[in-house]
Amino acid sequence: MPNSNPAQPAHGAEIAVEFDPVGAPGVFTAIAEVVGDLSPWAMSRTVTETTPHGRKIDVKVTGVLKRAPMSVEVNFLFDNETHDHLTGVQKLMLDNTFTGFRFKGAPLANGDPTDTIIGSGWVSNFKQMNPAVDGPRKAQLDIELSGNMYIGGVLYGT
Repeated sequence: MPNSNPAQPAHGAEIAVEFDPVGAPGVFTAIAEVVGDLSPWAMSRTVTETTPHGRKIDVKVTGVLKRAPMSVEVNFLFDNETHDHLTGVQKLMLDNTFTGFRFKGAPLANGDPTDTIIGSGWVSNFKQMNPAVDGPRKAQLDIELSGNMYIGGVLYGT
């Protein structure tokens, strides 16, 4: 009997970054120890009411597509090459590096690779969290995209 639940597992999603966008463009490295919920960029459009006095129902227009920052939480590893200030996301933040980011949904049983969003932007926030008593060191980083992006291999934003 086939599974009647169409829900898909989320565990195993990945966020990766191009650490060398000039020397090795298109080479993405997964950010280590990602924990918590991973939500790809929320998208929205501003809606503006434009109803003239002669209408008896509202009329609206929408603006450009906007993306909110993606917030990522990691178990912070001070000397990990994807986290540190020498080669990792902290370095991208410190140097204000504009680079590529890739979000991949959890692997599907059929190996479908299309659940992917790729765009370019910056690490716009990096915050370490060190609990006073219990729990691991963590860090939160925000990624802000700018310009075109690919969703499932289809280019948007041109």
